[in-house]
Amino acid sequence: MLERNETGGSGYHESLYDALQSLRDKEFSTFYDTLKVARVNEVEELCKGSLESVYTLYPSLCRLQLVGELENIGLLFSRPATTQQLNDVYSKWQRQSQLLEDSDFRFQEPVMALRAVILEILLEKENESAKRECIKDVLTKHLVELSKLARTANNTQVTNSRRS
Repeated sequence: MLERNETGGSGYHESLYDALQSLRDKEFSTFYDTLKVARVNEVEELCKGSLESVYTLYPSLCRLQLVGELENIGLLFSRPATTQQLNDVYSKWQRQSQLLEDSDFRFQEPVMALRAVILEILLEKENESAKRECIKDVLTKHLVELSKLARTANNTQVTNSRRS
């Protein structure tokens, strides 16, 4: 079932999927247009949110974080990335994760899962063996970190689903 917003346009999750497909296909104009639609949809949702509890705003803030993650990574796909750039991205992700380590796992997991998908797409697209090894190393470290977070949150479904 396709997700649509009230005006008949693409919903958030469909936009995110379309953006990932555009990234995979190196259709950067479509990629950034789709992210713009997703961002606008989420900002509208954020504006509708109740300020009675900040906790009700977390889902929209998490989805905006995902849009930002994709925007930032788009540069790695638009031109050949060096192993140093790949390691820099991973270091940045680690710093961000440390800031969020006390956050609810329900809001950390989507970001971590998206990062894993990004790394898998990068690996799929890379032909140079040194860069492939770097991406594999980063992906492995990332999945270990995701597994640790899931285990700490007593969410073993995540750790079990990523093993296959």
